[in-house]
Amino acid sequence: MELPSLRPIAEINSDLNKFLRQTRCQVAGSLGALPAGWLLQGDQRRVLTSWPSPNNPVVKFDREQPVLEHLLRVDGCITSGLAWLFRVGSDGLAREIISRVVRPGGRYIYVSSEQIAAPSFGEEISLTASGVTGLALDLPNVLASVEIDALRALHLSVSKNVRLVPVGLGARRWDGEGFAEWMDGETPCVSLLADFGVDSYCVKLDAEFVHVDVNGRSDPILLRFSDLSLGLHSLTVEVRPSDKTSPVISGLLQISMRHARPWIAGTSAHIGLVTTIEPEEPSLDRLWEGDVKLQVFGPADHHVRVSVDLLDAAGAKLGSEFIADLPLPVTAERWERALSIFLSKETDPWAFLRATSGRLVVEGDQLGVRQISLQREVAPVRWVWHKTGHGTTLRLVDDHESNDLPELSFYPFSHPARLEPISLELATEGFLPENEGGLCVVSYGEIQQALIVSMPTVVGGFRGLLVQPSLANLLPYSMSMMPRIASLIEIWSTAKLVGPLAGNRRDRAVTALRGVLCEFVCGRDWIDAENEYASSPKGVSNLKRFAGATGAPAAFNFVLARDVARFQMIPPTERTKDLIDLAQRYKIASREACSDALQVASWLEQGDRWSEAIAERITSSKDAASLTRAARFITTATSLPFEGQPTVPQVTRR
Repeated sequence: MELPSLRPIAEINSDLNKFLRQTRCQVAGSLGALPAGWLLQGDQRRVLTSWPSPNNPVVKFDREQPVLEHLLRVDGCITSGLAWLFRVGSDGLAREIISRVVRPGGRYIYVSSEQIAAPSFGEEISLTASGVTGLALDLPNVLASVEIDALRALHLSVSKNVRLVPVGLGARRWDGEGFAEWMDGETPCVSLLADFGVDSYCVKLDAEFVHVDVNGRSDPILLRFSDLSLGLHSLTVEVRPSDKTSPVISGLLQISMRHARPWIAGTSAHIGLVTTIEPEEPSLDRLWEGDVKLQVFGPADHHVRVSVDLLDAAGAKLGSEFIADLPLPVTAERWERALSIFLSKETDPWAFLRATSGRLVVEGDQLGVRQISLQREVAPVRWVWHKTGHGTTLRLVDDHESNDLPELSFYPFSHPARLEPISLELATEGFLPENEGGLCVVSYGEIQQALIVSMPTVVGGFRGLLVQPSLANLLPYSMSMMPRIASLIEIWSTAKLVGPLAGNRRDRAVTALRGVLCEFVCGRDWIDAENEYASSPKGVSNLKRFAGATGAPAAFNFVLARDVARFQMIPPTERTKDLIDLAQRYKIASREACSDALQVASWLEQGDRWSEAIAERITSSKDAASLTRAARFITTATSLPFEGQPTVPQVTRR
């Protein structure tokens, strides 16, 4: 689907201009959100995965704008109805025919929201959009009555046409409508064909005419005109249909005879450029990764210059990078080599990192210019970075143009829960995070962008490669700080990673933060027991000692240690039922408290978001905290055979 640019509207209304430059949008039937300013960068195309509804605008913005909403509702919906007709042009693009009138000899795509049977001159085709079916209609040059009836069954109308077209030795000029030009000494030859039943033709050239009877024949009539004088001649044809009730139809062709002109190299009437691109909708990032294939065709002995323009959210040029000067034709292999050389060069990265979109420009002087849009899905406020010899330099890109300033914060690896503010001025100029680095967060409203930057700094020798996180600033732990800890775990876990050892350092920070939640729920003694078991040889005695730390009755702990392998292998729902039954057997707590305790254990293990429901379950499961610890034991312990141990009866299922 092709969408027209909204730049003309933005240029006459400053409020709309600002809104379009800072608001993301979505195209109905297309996946993903598009960056702010996307509809200001010229006409755009999107591949549809589902057919849009005629009742709603095709474009929807993240925020409402009354004037724009009204315009889109009036003029931004697809044509209403249950079927749509598209004519396939010579460029391979199918454009909608709102009048639903077809011409014989044309190729059409017929799309319907209902199941339809293909006529004899059509075939069913596969569409990327769900919710509709499609037919490819290849109409013959002359339609029989049966074929006309089939088109009418699809609620399509058929136009009647008389075609006068040059044939044989090609005309020097032919506009496709009613004008053709030959040179002095050439003999024009014209084909005359009607797409309906014809009784006779009356052909008139200037003052001379001839009557041709065809008696319903459908093959073309060839007309040859020799010894035409220089100048303009009028060829008029009157067509009398076989159907006597139909009116006479006339057609006109103007024939120009001129002296031969020598060909002048470089004139645009004789040369031009043809470009192909893969993928169909290339992105700026894929170009920078070398994953865009370009081919350029044109006359030999000409060169083209290929460059890439980098644009901000408003479509203004941030910079331009020259890629290569290449001879025509530019094959896929030649382009791949040129792009590889370009990407290997050291260039200033900031324009590329700040860009929200771009365009690939192919310039051929008199051959013309081709511009190919390069899209990029970016947030209005975001971090960009560039690796240097001293580490990773960070810079903030702020395209949201709101009066509300974004909030900036930094959490170092050494103290993953300690907020350190970052000044907006420093962030927009660019900075190197201190020491080992950490988590950088920018947020405004409900939008948040997080980036973990790991610096090559090492403190304390080889052991300093992996930073030991400290959470002393959180002591003493309380229920009120749990939502903040859970939120920090989510931010640390989902942030992008940049720099050496970023993943390892991030994992240690997340483990430390999860340890806070676990300590609050299970107690400090249990955390010490987990750490002791982790550093032990993990023998039978270590396993028993670890199980004994749950605080449950000794018999419960024995069964837990003995059957840990079975608990680890059975499905989660079955494991939950068995643990609750075992807890009931040894009278640990009520069934409801045991259920809440196991749900809390699952929440600790999976690292889900904090919620009021979790807070309530932590409170209500205090009497069954030993069962939460038992669930932690099952996920942590290593199973071993218990030889020579007394038999403990299995829990009887109810």
